[in-house]
Amino acid sequence: FGTLNRIQSTYPFIHSIGIYNGSNNTYLNTKGITKDQEKALLEEINRKNTSYFHLFPRRISSATSANRSEDVLTFVLLPSYYSPLSSKGAIVINMSTDTIQDLIGGYRNEAVDSLHVIDDKGTIITHSDRSRFMEDISQESYVQSILASDKESGYFTRSIDGRKSLVTYVKSKDMNWTFISVSQYQNLLFNMQALRTSALVLALACFAVSMFLSIWLTHHAYNPIRHLLEKMSAIPKVKDRRQINEFAILDMTYAEMTEKMRSMESEASVARQAHVLQLLKGGDETAFHRLAGEGKGPYFLAVALLLDSEDGSPGGEDEELQSYACAAVARAAQHMLEPEGASVAAVGDGTVAILLPMKQSRPPLHVLGMLEELQGEILRTLRVSVTVGIGTAAQTYEELRESFDCAQSCFRQRFFEGKGRLFQADPVIIAVTEPSEAQYPDKREKRIIDAIKLQQSDKLEKEIDQWIKEIRDYNYHEVMFFINQFIGGLYKQLNVHTVKNRESADLFLGFTRRITRFQTLQETADALKELALQLCSLSEESGAVRHAEVVDFIQMYVRKHYARPDMSLEQVAGE
Repeated sequence: FGTLNRIQSTYPFIHSIGIYNGSNNTYLNTKGITKDQEKALLEEINRKNTSYFHLFPRRISSATSANRSEDVLTFVLLPSYYSPLSSKGAIVINMSTDTIQDLIGGYRNEAVDSLHVIDDKGTIITHSDRSRFMEDISQESYVQSILASDKESGYFTRSIDGRKSLVTYVKSKDMNWTFISVSQYQNLLFNMQALRTSALVLALACFAVSMFLSIWLTHHAYNPIRHLLEKMSAIPKVKDRRQINEFAILDMTYAEMTEKMRSMESEASVARQAHVLQLLKGGDETAFHRLAGEGKGPYFLAVALLLDSEDGSPGGEDEELQSYACAAVARAAQHMLEPEGASVAAVGDGTVAILLPMKQSRPPLHVLGMLEELQGEILRTLRVSVTVGIGTAAQTYEELRESFDCAQSCFRQRFFEGKGRLFQADPVIIAVTEPSEAQYPDKREKRIIDAIKLQQSDKLEKEIDQWIKEIRDYNYHEVMFFINQFIGGLYKQLNVHTVKNRESADLFLGFTRRITRFQTLQETADALKELALQLCSLSEESGAVRHAEVVDFIQMYVRKHYARPDMSLEQVAGE
């Protein structure tokens, strides 16, 4: 008893602890509850009723008064948990519901009507109302909905006792208990109806006042449209304003002004383009002196925009499409660079020229950023890739022409580095240098030819990639010379060995027609791989035909000379 009392004093929520020994049918309890008072529970323990082997609510008789009962939650600890205990006994731990009752009451507020916990049978284990302990509410519709639900938590609305209520619940898997909160809607929303009515009345009042003020201001306040109309045209001031359609007159007047501005803008644009063409395509220094006289210099920079295309030709094969694309690019460039004093014109062959005045000899960083932004805008709106070449700074007419030539020469870098990039001419690179001694990779060419003859497709692509890598460091003209030399070598080595000479000749002819339309070295390399794979296929077909001819000859020879006594493999091989 001393040990049990110490345990009970350590955990104040324990009501009492009882020990039952089934071997000698004795029962001890810290509260003095007798065996007869616990007779019903002990009989269920002896019958091994599993429903009593977990935490469950019950009422027990008080030790001091037989007519008085107390509410407890009981847990039966079986002998299997403690080997020295009798196999026919149990430890009964009774926990007071007052502690849980106080906890439940702490969660309650004015908006919550009731908080209670039920077991899986719908029996109340604890309730904010102490009188409802162990009450069976399984017949309530909201309880049936909760017990039938597979969700661990949730909420829904239900009419309880004739009032709309919000029901929320949380289930405990370990205890098979459900925590339920029931709140009436009218307590949750408080005085929402009165607030809604007041807000509606206030909104209607504001609307009525605003309508009255707008009507009054319309008839008595300042009329800007009428005032503007009187300034634009000679309209007499009449009292009856309904005689004049002010909006129609304004629309007609603005339409006339817009048309005049468009015609003036078109004429100015044509003049600017003509001025740029005169500076870059021919003429004398008069146009340059006029440009320098505007005071935007003293340096001028020529920029060239080249339209990239998918098929290789600048701006596409369709001349009308190319002209439209050039005009659209020129208009976009003029619109974006006009604050910098730029002059823009389409100079043909998918090229747009830009003249930029500068205060210094190097192009400002914000101008380079604007050109890159222009590339992105054209690609996004027109779906056209543009390569930009930037020339050198110029102070004279001849230097300006050279600057534009340098800008166009930058397009050759596109062949090696790809489309849609921005290239800036460097005076050091542009300076004339001694021609390099170009070394043609003839050994690599021999490996490619051997790979075609042996139908080694994987090796073929790798060898072509290595051949392209070896010639990449040379200039544009040397690379084009190497490519033509390579095609000639393939034709000499492979065309004579194929059975379908006409097909191979057509392949070489088609490639030479397209070679000038490749805009990048990568496009050229892909076309060379395609040509080599097609030649590889033709070589395979030719080899199969040659083998078939040899077999036919051997068969015919053997049939004809089969009776010869010296017939042997050596004899046939000699033939």
